[in-house]
Amino acid sequence: MKQKQSMWLTQIGRLGQLTISLHLITALLFLLILSSAYSAGLSLGVTLLLIPGIVLSYAAHEYAHFMMISIFSREHRDLFNHPLHIILYPFGLAVELDNAPNQQALRFSALAGPVASLLLAGCCLTASPLLEESAPALIPALATLYQVNVVLGLINMLPFFPFDFSIFTQRESTYTSRHLVMSIFINIGLLLVALSLSFYYLALIFIASSFFSIQMYVSSKTYAAAASYCAADAMIDKEHMTTLSHGLSLQSASPLVIKSFQLLFPVLQGSTLLGVLARESFLKASQLESEAPVGSCMERNLPAINSDTPLVEVLQTFERTTSNVLAVIDDEQFLGLLVKDRVIEFLFYTLNDFPSETAGLRDNE
Repeated sequence: MKQKQSMWLTQIGRLGQLTISLHLITALLFLLILSSAYSAGLSLGVTLLLIPGIVLSYAAHEYAHFMMISIFSREHRDLFNHPLHIILYPFGLAVELDNAPNQQALRFSALAGPVASLLLAGCCLTASPLLEESAPALIPALATLYQVNVVLGLINMLPFFPFDFSIFTQRESTYTSRHLVMSIFINIGLLLVALSLSFYYLALIFIASSFFSIQMYVSSKTYAAAASYCAADAMIDKEHMTTLSHGLSLQSASPLVIKSFQLLFPVLQGSTLLGVLARESFLKASQLESEAPVGSCMERNLPAINSDTPLVEVLQTFERTTSNVLAVIDDEQFLGLLVKDRVIEFLFYTLNDFPSETAGLRDNE
């Protein structure tokens, strides 16, 4: 079951266990850089070559972060051997880690990103004279990459969230409303300055920074609410769901699916979960081949957790996988499903102190 991403995010690919998504404002930023370079006289071919150059600039910045974390934090030495969801923002990449690295690792990591970007800017500056005679067409492209890396390096030295050097000024481990208000006000001020100077590149970065600050505040509050609960509290119990036998044909399952309001149907063999059939997939498949078994169009290999798994770990599992649904299984017995939207709804009611609605979430589908 593929994860429904935010309207602001587009998944652009996978690299091993890494899922890479692009933020909409980052796409606009890249288009602004490319259009400015093309308008300045670069050929179309050289302008298109800037795309991998810019992506590699951001990748080098973030790889420097990862390297420092893996060196100074034992828990994260095999960082790339675990599923990670990386989001490309205008100010850098963002990734959700299961456990926060220690302070020493975070501080060296914060230094490494800007240093890597400034070193790359220096490389671009050094390479320009060397290519002046052999490849003069590349000089404007190097100048653009130089500017991108200088901005990426210097802007991440700003001492407020979400930029790298905020680690040196933020004393609390959680992102509070005070941090949010301070970040929004500073970003608005810098945005106005950037617009007055016609630095549209920087303006987009500060807009993205404001969005990310709000997102982090909501995420922080959500994780705080999840701390007191486990998977069993927010799951949809098997007893309150319509389940399908693996041997059923799509035609035989049709009455069960049509009369139910469920969007997801667990497919079982005895008490063992084989997969989940989405209503949308069922409707499409039944029009093509009604005698096919339900297992032919179900989603298999659903991530599984135990019923006593803390809800914080459930949220982390949603973040690092591409699944929108988790199976709750104890001793190989299927107990229920955790649907991301329903878990968020459960936590919303918890945050707003609506006990009656919260209690009903696990019982009503």
